[in-house]
Amino acid sequence: MGLRRARVTWLRKHFIGIHPRDGEMIAAVHEGPLSGLLEEHAGGWDDETMFGDGDVLVPREEFKDLIIGLPEFETLPIFWARWNAIGKPTEFVVKCFETEDELAIDTQGFDYARYKSAIQWV
Repeated sequence: MGLRRARVTWLRKHFIGIHPRDGEMIAAVHEGPLSGLLEEHAGGWDDETMFGDGDVLVPREEFKDLIIGLPEFETLPIFWARWNAIGKPTEFVVKCFETEDELAIDTQGFDYARYKSAIQWV
């Protein structure tokens, strides 16, 4: 298994707007990759991390849910199955197989996401 280095800026669960529905509305009108919302909000890169080869591939609807609010993983059936299949890593990459968009997630050892980030590969 190879390692890939990337720059990230970890953001908490709800970062768009005051209410979770704000994120839904913003994502609906956002043009381009949804991970761009994370990158725009972060305003730069503040950390580097290493990711293994095991990426979690999900449909756009599940990817959007992860970008907007990081729901409980069990509520995303395709994500849940694929994350379990690669051994539930703590830090990992999620890719949308419909758009080729991607984001990083850090669970910090929990069974749910604590942080998310856009990715700049180094």
